[in-house]
This record gives sequence, C-alpha cells and structure tokens, in this order.
Amino acid sequence: MQQRQQQNSSMTKGKLDDSWPIITSLQSGQTPFSSSSSERFTIDERDSIEQKIGEKNEYKYKNNNNRKLATATTTTAKTNRKIYSINTPTTSTTDQRHRISRSRLIKSPSTTTTTTSTTTRTKKSESMSPTIELRRLSSDQRSLTGRNGGGTGGSIWTRFFRRGSNPLMNYRIVKVTGPNRYDDNSIATAKYNIVTFIPKFLFEQFRKYANIFFLFIALMQQIPNVSPTGRYTTLVPLIFIMVVSALKEMFEDLKRHRADHKVNNSHTEVYEKSSFVQTKWKNLRVGDIVRVRKGQFFPSDLVILTSNEPNGICYVETANLDGETNLKSRSSVAVTDAICTTTDSDGRRKLNIQAFEPNKLLSSIINCDLPNKELYEFIGKIIIDNREYPISPENILLRGAKLRNTEWIIGCVIYTGHETKLMMNSLNKTILKQSYVEIMTNRQILALLGILIVICLISAICSVLWTQHNQSHWYIAELQSQVTANFFLILLTFIILYNNLIPISLQVTLEMVRFIQAHFINNDLEMYDADTDTPAMARTSNLNEELGQVRYILSDKTGTMTRNIMEFKKCSINGIIYDEENFNNLLTIIQQKHDGCEKVREFLTLLAVCHTVIPEPTTQPTENGSKFIYQASSPDEAALVKGAQKIGFEFLQRTPAKVVIDAMGKIEKFEVLNILPFNSDRKRMSTIIRTSEDRIKIYTKGADSIIQRRLCEQSLNDFSQTEINLTIFATDGLRTLCCAYNEIPDDKYDDWEKRYNKAILMPAASLDERTLRDQALNALMSEIEENLTLLGATAIEDKLQEGVPETIETLMRAGINIWMLTGDKLETATNISYSCRLLKNIQALESYHIVKDDTLDSCRESLVNAETKLYEHPEDFTLIIDSKPLGFCLQPQLRPTFMEVALKCLQAVHSSDYAIAQFRFLARLLLVHGSWSFSRVCKLILYSFYKNIALYVIELWFASVSAWSGQAVFERWSIGLYNVIFTAGPPLAIGLFDRICSDKVMLENPELYRDQSNIFSIKLFWFWIASAIWHSLVLFWLTYATISHDALWVNGRSDGGYLCFGNILYTYVVVTVCLKAALETNCWTLPTHLAIWGSIVSWFFFLIVYSRAWPTFPIGADISNIDRIIFTTTIFWLGLAIIPFVALLVDIIVKLVTRTCFKSLADRIIELELLKEMRARQHVSISERARLLINNFLPASRDTPQQQTSSSHDRVIVSSSIERIESLHPNATDIERDALHGYSFSQEERDPSSAVSHSSVIRLYPNTTKM
Repeated sequence: MQQRQQQNSSMTKGKLDDSWPIITSLQSGQTPFSSSSSERFTIDERDSIEQKIGEKNEYKYKNNNNRKLATATTTTAKTNRKIYSINTPTTSTTDQRHRISRSRLIKSPSTTTTTTSTTTRTKKSESMSPTIELRRLSSDQRSLTGRNGGGTGGSIWTRFFRRGSNPLMNYRIVKVTGPNRYDDNSIATAKYNIVTFIPKFLFEQFRKYANIFFLFIALMQQIPNVSPTGRYTTLVPLIFIMVVSALKEMFEDLKRHRADHKVNNSHTEVYEKSSFVQTKWKNLRVGDIVRVRKGQFFPSDLVILTSNEPNGICYVETANLDGETNLKSRSSVAVTDAICTTTDSDGRRKLNIQAFEPNKLLSSIINCDLPNKELYEFIGKIIIDNREYPISPENILLRGAKLRNTEWIIGCVIYTGHETKLMMNSLNKTILKQSYVEIMTNRQILALLGILIVICLISAICSVLWTQHNQSHWYIAELQSQVTANFFLILLTFIILYNNLIPISLQVTLEMVRFIQAHFINNDLEMYDADTDTPAMARTSNLNEELGQVRYILSDKTGTMTRNIMEFKKCSINGIIYDEENFNNLLTIIQQKHDGCEKVREFLTLLAVCHTVIPEPTTQPTENGSKFIYQASSPDEAALVKGAQKIGFEFLQRTPAKVVIDAMGKIEKFEVLNILPFNSDRKRMSTIIRTSEDRIKIYTKGADSIIQRRLCEQSLNDFSQTEINLTIFATDGLRTLCCAYNEIPDDKYDDWEKRYNKAILMPAASLDERTLRDQALNALMSEIEENLTLLGATAIEDKLQEGVPETIETLMRAGINIWMLTGDKLETATNISYSCRLLKNIQALESYHIVKDDTLDSCRESLVNAETKLYEHPEDFTLIIDSKPLGFCLQPQLRPTFMEVALKCLQAVHSSDYAIAQFRFLARLLLVHGSWSFSRVCKLILYSFYKNIALYVIELWFASVSAWSGQAVFERWSIGLYNVIFTAGPPLAIGLFDRICSDKVMLENPELYRDQSNIFSIKLFWFWIASAIWHSLVLFWLTYATISHDALWVNGRSDGGYLCFGNILYTYVVVTVCLKAALETNCWTLPTHLAIWGSIVSWFFFLIVYSRAWPTFPIGADISNIDRIIFTTTIFWLGLAIIPFVALLVDIIVKLVTRTCFKSLADRIIELELLKEMRARQHVSISERARLLINNFLPASRDTPQQQTSSSHDRVIVSSSIERIESLHPNATDIERDALHGYSFSQEERDPSSAVSHSSVIRLYPNTTKM
C-alpha cells in the first residue's frame, strides 16, 4: 500500500479535474472540494468519456478475510484521442471507516491500445491511478445516483438503486437543470398507507406491555378447561380497544395525508424551454431552476442564483425552521448574480433569461454536502467554465423558509423531499416524552402486577390445600391424584380470573381523553391571536397534564415578552440627551452651526447610511409621512433609519455601489466601499463609504462595551458623560447602541482593501478552511475599526406585549418561578423586570442578589451568598446574573451551586410541544388547560383502577366460599363488557368535563395551581385502591348475607343459584362505582349526567335483553329469564337502595368532614363560586321582579288624565313593594329602576298591600310591548 502511494505521488501525468468525479482521482490528503491546477476537460470530452465508461461496467463484491474487494472490468473502444484504464482497489476493516475507491480514469501515453484491467491485482506501472479514501455513509445517506451521482445508467448497482447519493463518494454532484437521479420533491409524513397500516399498527400496539399481557390472557383462554370466564371475554374487549385505537390513528393519519397532499400539490415556477412555467412541488427535481416570489415558501433547498435586489440579496423568514421571527438576509454567489441579471437604464435589475441557455449556466455543476440536518452548515462549490466558486451557508435557501421583502429570487434545487434539511430535522426520531403522572402510574401497574401474581399463588395454594383436606367428598378423591400435576393449570386459571385488576381500557381511554383535550386547546378562542391569525397549537397530546405541573418558565425577552417593534426614542450627542420633544434642536444646531454641529451631522449621517436596509417606494405615505417602507433584517436597523428620517436625514436609495440620502433637503450620495457585517461575536457593524468630497470614512455602531475599547484617546476622555446617559437610557428600559466614526487615509485603505479582498477569496470548502478565513476576516475588520471618534448613543424602545405584566404576576402567584434571558445591559434588564412585574418592589433591593463578578472565585463566593439569602427570603428572592459571570456559573466547577440556587431549572429545548401566539396566553394555557388536564387525567387514572379492583377483587372473596375452585361469580359477558360499555362513560366524562371551578375563577385565583400537589401521589393512589377493596368487601359480604338467609324467590326456590347471586352483586357494583363517580364529580354537565346515569341504565337494559336472547339466539342459556327472577324480588330492590349507600357511607363521611373541618383552598373557592352563583341568581330574580313592576305601572305619555291618576296610585304601590324587597334582601340594592319593558309580573301573596289588580296589568299591557 505504501509503495502504491509512492507510485501515485510520483505521477506527473494523467491528472484530471477534481470537479468531475467520474473522471477524477484524489491525491493523498486532498479533499473533493480542494482546488487543483490540473488539466481540465471540456464538456464534450466529459460526455465522450462518460459514454465510454457506460459501455461496460460491472461491480462485484466479495468477502475475503473481512476485506471487501471490488472488481471492475471495463472495455473501451479504440479512439484517436485518449485511452483510459480503470482501477478500483479497496480495503476494509472493522475498526476503521469503510474505505472504497471508485472507478477512476487517467490518461495513458498510449493512443491505440485497448486495456482491460481487474482490481484484484494491479500491475505496478506509471499509469496506475491513486486511490480515493472516503468515509462510510450513514443509512439515511446510502443511496445511489445515476449519471451525475457517479454511477452509470447501465450498471447493475445503479439499476437496483435508482436514486440518491453515491455511497462511493462523500459529497453530492448536481448538474444544473439535470438530468440528476435523486429523490423527487414529494414528501410523506403519514405513518401508514393501505398496505402497511395493519402490520405497523399492530406492531405499535403490541410494543406496549399492557397489550402484550392481555393478549397473553386472551391466548390462554383458548386452552380448554382453563378459563373460568370463557374463551372470548378478554379477546373481544381487546379487539374493541384495538379498533378504537385504530380509528384514532386513522383519523390522525388522514390529516397527515391531507397535509402531505396539500404541500405536494403547491405550485411554484420552474425553468423549462426558455421560460418559467407553473409546476407542482412534487414534480421538482434536483438541478431544476425555480423562481420563488415574495410571500411564498421555498419548495426545496436551493442555492440562490440571483434576486431582484442588488448583489442578489434577499430576506427570508425562518420561523418554521428555528422559531426566529427576525428576517435574515441571504445573498447569491457573485458570479451567478452577474450572469443571471442585467440592469436597465433606470437602474432596475432584470432577469437575464439567456443565462439559462446551454453552454452558459446550464453547463455548470454544483458539488455540495450529502443531505444532512445541520441548518447552519453547508460546504459546496459551483463550477462554471472550469472555474470554481465557493458556496457558503449564506447562499442557501432552505425549504420551510419564506421569502420576505424581496420580489423574486432564482435558485437551483440541490436537496429535495425528505433530503431537505427541514424534513431531515422534522422526521428525526425524538425522545419519547412521558408525563410524571404516566411514569408514576406505570410503576404502580408493576406493583399491582406483583400483587396479582401473589394473589394468584395464594389462591392456587389454597385450592390445593382445600382439596387435600376435603377428600371425603366423592368427587375429590378422583381428582386428588391430579392436584399436584395440575397446580400450574390452577394458577393459570386464577391469573385469567384476576387479570382485570389492571384495567384493560386505561390506555385507550387516556389516549382519547388527551386527544380531545388537545383539541380543546387548539380551539380555544381565548388563546387565538386575531392580529396574526394564529391559534394555540398542541403539537403533542401526551403531555397535557404536564402543563398543570410547571414550576419553572425560562423565557427570552425580545420578541417573546416584547412586541419586537422597535421605535427610536432618544439619543445622546456631545453628552446631551435629545428626545422626541427636542429632536428639532438637532437641525437647529446644524443649520446655525453651533458648537458640535459636525458631530451632530456625522451622527445623523451614520444613522442614515450605516445599515443594510432596503427602501421600498410606496404609493401610500406611512404613518410618519415617509414615501418608503424600510425593509431590514433587524428591527433595530429599521428603527434607527426611521429615527434619522424623522429628524431630517431620510434614506432614499440603495444600489450595489452607493446609497442616497436626503440630508435636510439636500441630496447626498455616498459610494459604499465595504460593509462589515454584524454578528454575535463582533457585536458591531460598520460601513466604509466614500463621500462626494472623495474622503473615505468608516461608520461603526455597536454595543457600548465594544465601541468603548475602539475609541481614540480623546473620545475615551469624553466618554464618561455618554456612559452616564447610557445608564439613564438603560434605567428607562431602552436598548442602547454607541455610534462612532473615523476618516481613513487613502493609502491605508488601499492596503487594507487588498488584504481584505484576498481574505475573502481564501478557500472555504471545508470547515477548517472556513474557520481560517473567518479568523482572517475578523482580524482585518478589527484592524480598520480602530481609533474611532465617538459620535453618540441611541436609545430604542421595544414595548412589552399586551398583558405581559399581568401574566407574569399571575404566574408568580401560582408558584411558578420565571427566568428571563436578555442580551440588554444590566440596568435595562432590571428596568424591564420591574415593568413586567418580574421584580416587585424597586426599593426592596435586599431581596435581590446581583452577580457581576469577573473571576471564577468571586463568582463562587457570590453564589454562596445568594444561597444564604435564598434561605433568608425563600418567598421573595430574585437572582440577577450578568453576562460574564453567567459563563462562570455554567462551568462544571460552579454548576452544582448555580443549580442549587436556580432550583434545578429545566433546560430549554429546540422543539416545542405547545405553541401560543402571545405571551399573555401562557397564563390560560397553564392555569386553565394545564390545571384542568392535570386534575382530569389524575382522577381518570385513579377512578379506572378503583372500578376494576372494586369488581374483580370480589372474585377473590367468592373463591373463599367456593372451595377455591376458580369459578367466576359473574356471567362471562358481563365481565368482558364491564370496561368497554357499562363503566366506560364515567371515566371519559371525568377526563373531559370535570373541573374544580370555572376558567374565570382559575385565572382570578392562580393559587389553585400551586395547591394541586395533592391531586396525584403514591399515597393517594393506594388510598383509592384501599377504598376499592373496602367497597368490594361491603358489596360482596352484605349481598352474600342478604341472599343466603333462605330468601324466597319467585320460582319458589330458597336459593336463586350462583348466577342469580352474581348478577345481583354485579348490579350493585355498577351502581356503586357510578355513584362513586358522581361523588367525585365537581362539575355537572349534560355529558356527565348521560355518562353516569346512562351507564346504570345500560346494564339494566343489557340484562333484560341478554337474559331473554335464548333460545332465539344461541347465547345466554344459563341465565335465561333471570331478569324476571331478580326484578320481581323485593330483596333485590331493598338491597339496591341500602347496600351501595352503605358501601359509599365512609366516602361520604370523609368528604363531608374534609370539606367542613379541613377545607383546602380549592374547597373554599368552590364554595365561594357556588355562593356567588346563588346570589347572582337571587339578584336576577329580585331585579326582574322590580323591573316588571316598574315597567307595568309607570305612566305613558299617551295615557289619559284618568289613566295617569290611576298610574300614580300604582306607582306608590310599586315603590312600597320595591322598598319591602330591599328590606328583605339587602344585597339587591342595585336594582335597575329604569328598565324599559317586561311581559309578566310577580306579587307578594302574604302582604295584601303589595297586591296589584289584574285589571291594572291588563289595562297597561300595551305599554309593555315596546322593545
């Protein structure tokens, strides 16, 4: 191998262009994107070469001692131009990356020889090609291309894998306008189709342990003489639950199919035959040239070729990708922008359609990364006329982003469909999130499963012991010899008998309830933002109850708590503060040439020039009278430009090389030499311009701490007053920037520009190269941004969103800790905290701990002091951490201490489970929907376990009196339908409609949210289990005692049989568990009534129908006409009235004592709400009584004198009646006396003086008809 590499390195002939992989080879250490000065081929030569390769190419893989060898046999025709030999040696090991070398073509000195070569052994010759070493691809990238992917259309490999990226290469090759054999642009987010639904659905369902358990029970029931409950009593409910789950999955997947269809059939414009035509998204292919217009989404991942803006700039909104609402600027590759556009005489950019003709842009090739999910990383290059031009992430437009503030862009498709970055991120497998309630419930299910096994073992042992001690019975002796052998069958019988201690319907009921709860969230009009037409959205439904347990909120400030609408409010120039009231003074200073007028002019010029804003002319003047709409990538820039325009320096025009402003009525033009962009590391941006006087200046604006370090000595001496003004601005909650400038000598700029342009042209094909280039550019930008003269500072206001202070105050009252993250100055952040009520009292600074340390040790000491203060003021403590010490706090040494103070805050995640349009909706989402969902889900889970244990533990009590025989006391189908019909309604009603109090009361009393800790706990769970066991004891033994005392039945027997006993007992159980649901219900609605009382009625209806089905239907023969026996017996009805009441008596007493003597906050608020409703109804009744009396007896203008006299008498009577009502009901003092009409009246029968004659009412009735 070493010798081969030496031979390869010694080659001086046969080097090919590395930009065309089919005919290229890589030297050792060379990357596919590195530049090469090797001989290049024309397009015709490449096509000819490719045709020759395609004549015969076979790949065979053989395994020999863990080494993969690729054999290739290639026959080339004789040609007078060139002859190529093919070599593909490769090695592979288990502990290294897979190395595969692809077919390569190299020049041969010979011109008339036909060469056949195999790769198992290669002769050492000067014509041997070097090997290519590439990494092994991941499974989601291991697909093959056709022509431009590196394979050949006729190979077996390519015919099998028709699309994708070649696994023999670690980069993608795109021929502009194709043909390219990659995936099309259609997407499919749906989980199922007609073919895969059943197998995939069953696989998903039986990944759940509970379903596996019940399937095991259903299979065991098929064993003869084992199941005491029949063969289908578990199978049928299981199938029913599966069908319900399947319908839910189908409903959700149908929405996905519709969404996919809508997206795939969206329209865009694609270049075909000298024009752009409409096509559907799904028809796009890699290499297509598309045109996207303003307001449209990008249909795939594109390389931007040009736009209508100068330099091919465009603005995009990436909210669907990263959640950021700020516009981002993207630009085209300079060479493609120059090729694709022309400029009219009036300066307007126009698309050059001839650029897309053959032998121009159509002949270009793009080499780029394989598809990956990194949103901010991209490596590639475009090859035009054998020259390479790098492509950076700034030249990429991603699917899902939206074109804003730009009329159109032209782009070339590089990734389509599921290979786009958006789809690779959205389809990435995420961690399955489980709520705390669900996790704890699963643990309790495991505990119950252990208890079930113990009970089954005890029952089986008791069966064996009973059999051994009762051999005197004639049938026992015959079975004695089989008892030990059949122990496991007896154990299996009891497992089947007791299996429903774990509710079979719990999971599907939870899924249905959560799904509908998410629907409630999505359709809550109180969380709908009309301005943006954005409703609340629950992206997941299995975490609804977690919204009721939030204890920490971590929130960004800008755009989340604020409106992200910036407005220029104040500025500081020469140490003097100017605001909106005296901005005109600035113009006076300039016009009258006062002291400092030059700085004022330079300051305003900087605001109008130093930016990347695009002015768009508008026919309708804006609010401030401007004829332009300023489109900016940052709202701060737009605010500064508008502020300068308000003062008198209006930005008018931008071209690639100049900007034009109107300075106090005078048009001034500046040549833009360079724009040094802003980024989070530099925290500043600069513009280098040449004035009309041929002077070069640099205007810089940025953070005060950054600008201060770059000021000249004189400006540093004068900075103190500006620093004071900055503190004043920050205290007012304003965002601040410092502005400075410098005049650059021509020779200094010329030298710097050469080095800067050279750094721009540095190769950036790899990450290392890009890092080196960025470092060089940053160093050069820092070099020119030195020795600046301070001009002043700006102050921008970003108002809080509507309702933010009230929302934060409400959330804090609910016991939620709020953390706000901001990049503003400390004073600004503190002031905003007061404004939004995150900090309560500006005077009580002793409860606030500010960490501003500059060293690790001092930061550690501050955190220790903060922890001490936290214990001293646990209810009112605020921690403020500045930017630099925050970095210390997050270091491993201080992380435990910081987390102790931060109370172990949760980390923020990139993807959200719930989305809301405004911050103020957060209170309703948590305090209403979260609280309701949490209490509902908890009560549903507790009730589901309760009702199952209340019924199925009775089988244990019956086994104790039935010789541990394993005989079921209940009829088999009543057991099977218990969860899916007879008691299915109450848990659904509780999970969907129960609530502690109304949404209005929840928001008025956020303390209820904090008081929910006792809704679900391990202690409470087992309390419900104990309650269910108690109810089963009472129900069984009271019923057993009642029936067993020689009761006389209608059939004349004193014993109705065990099935008669079982159906009576079953009726009592159904009634008891339904009444238990009624006892636990806090809010009664129509569905609640139907669910509870309907469940009881459904059992009675089923018993009547089922007991009379035989012999018409071959079912229910053993309980034929049993309803007549039960319903005609007084014992049954007497027990129905007494036994459920006795069973629930303890629950009733506990609830009465708790709500009387140990009231919780929820109990008190419920009482207040009920009292308020009663008073409101009473007030309405009293007010209506007075209103009707007044309306009926006030005189009308059309009455005769006699009628008016009579009406005056009636008025006295009415007044006395009202006074009497007020004396009896003091709360009705605000009775409306000026009501206009009424249609009935009320009179006090006990007081004759208050009575009004019917004739008076009839006589005055026409006065009441007026609406």
